[in-house]
Amino acid sequence: MSRRYSVVIPTYNRRDTVLLVLEALAQQEAPELLHEVVVVDDGSSDGTVEAIEQLDSPLKIRLLTGRRGGPAAARNAGIEVASGTHLLFLCDDIEPSKGLLEAHAARSRQIRGPCAVVGRVDWPPDKEVSHLENYVIENYHFGFERFEGREELPFYGFITANLSIERGLIIELDGFDDSFSYGWEDTDLGLRAVNVGVPIIYAPDALGYHHHDVTPTSYCRRQAAVGASSVRFLRKHPDHGQVVGAAKMPRPCTARWLVKGALFNRFLNPLWVQIARMLSAAGARRTAELLYSQVLAGCFYRSMARELNGADISAEL
Repeated sequence: MSRRYSVVIPTYNRRDTVLLVLEALAQQEAPELLHEVVVVDDGSSDGTVEAIEQLDSPLKIRLLTGRRGGPAAARNAGIEVASGTHLLFLCDDIEPSKGLLEAHAARSRQIRGPCAVVGRVDWPPDKEVSHLENYVIENYHFGFERFEGREELPFYGFITANLSIERGLIIELDGFDDSFSYGWEDTDLGLRAVNVGVPIIYAPDALGYHHHDVTPTSYCRRQAAVGASSVRFLRKHPDHGQVVGAAKMPRPCTARWLVKGALFNRFLNPLWVQIARMLSAAGARRTAELLYSQVLAGCFYRSMARELNGADISAEL
């Protein structure tokens, strides 16, 4: 059976980067593998839909609009209408390198039986990357450094920023759980895949470039969102609480909870970030990273605590 990929891209208010992604897809070195591109707009208000509708492209683009349900629901909508034998999921800010699709296909052919293939994501070569951006992409956002030298990945390596899988297989797995608000829906699907014997294979040559500027404010918002969504994963998979860091959450009303709350909160976080930047500029990068980690952990766990709404987290483990 010849492989034909439907590329599924959920998007929300990222007109410029999604156009960059589509342009790069039109320049793939193995165009015969590319069946179509399904773009699912999740209610953008920045002209994304109009820009794609007016795009002069050799690609077969299917644009789904008029919905607002989050990334999991958007991917499920793309899966439903896709007609390729395989799916390639890309985020709307991941520019595929020219050999990305061919690398996915080549890696998949090496595996007997069904599998998921995860490509690497890195910063664009011409981007001036800040210390904070390097720190979060290695330790929070993707963490591909921990996968170097590995062929098969654990379930939390199921990263849909750059991932391919047979369409029939993902349908058998019931797709993404769209009850996740933001984040962990791919980890949840990866766990379900591994539990039925589907390997997650790493293909570092399937390289995508991450076009997304990270600031302390934007990443604190992101941590708050994934912190809230982590509770859904925790309750669905209580045996895997370590993946969301549940055991590290300070218990409410303990001395540690009170001290953390007093030192790292929305009023003092801008000060800690400024100190971290100064330390980084002075060469004290490890100390700066310690401060960054405390600020980001505070955003994550405060949001997790709000979602738990007073419940004892030990009861969730």
